Amino acid sequence: MDKIRIFILDDHYLIREGLKKTLKSVKDFIIVGESPDLADLLLVMKDFNPDILFLEIGLCKRPIVELLVDIKNVSPKTKILAISDCSCEMKVFTSVKAGVAGFISNKADREEVIKAVLEISSGNDYYSPEVTKILMKGLFAGRGTDIQFSERESEIMNLICQGITNDSIASQLFLSENTVATHKRNIMKKAGVRRTSDLILWALDKKLIARTS
Repeated sequence: MDKIRIFILDDHYLIREGLKKTLKSVKDFIIVGESPDLADLLLVMKDFNPDILFLEIGLCKRPIVELLVDIKNVSPKTKILAISDCSCEMKVFTSVKAGVAGFISNKADREEVIKAVLEISSGNDYYSPEVTKILMKGLFAGRGTDIQFSERESEIMNLICQGITNDSIASQLFLSENTVATHKRNIMKKAGVRRTSDLILWALDKKLIARTS
């Protein structure tokens, strides 16, 4: 297995050091670089071509979607793991809508940081409980939908939108992980989305899942 190449972009020295300590403890991770600012970011991405970029969203002085497009143009395989204090709900929404692969709090513990990297490197999205709670508040007006979901699909969709992973859903519902994955693919196909984050926003928009206060 090739090592997962990681670049850290955060202006807080202590956060960078904490992330490096955590990531270096995993033999399959390798830190290829770090930076405290966005200066020469695109050149850096082109040179290092990391698998995952830890990006402090607060550093973005222009629309995040524009930055992500620029990064993808020079380093197509790089996936963005946003990191922030999660205090600004709109920042969370705009980042998720822009297409970040994950979003965690800058106070995330060691286990969550490692889990986020592993999930994203496996092709999944990962959002911390704080971020999932913000998404579940539902800032979009619902319009309903004529799409029909089975009782099991509705049950699984609700759990997915709570940020629960496939293996945990399988354990909770006494199903195999492959069965859950199949249901998830069918749900996303019906909804016309490809990412878990888009499914959450779509389900909220259609009032198919409960909102938290």
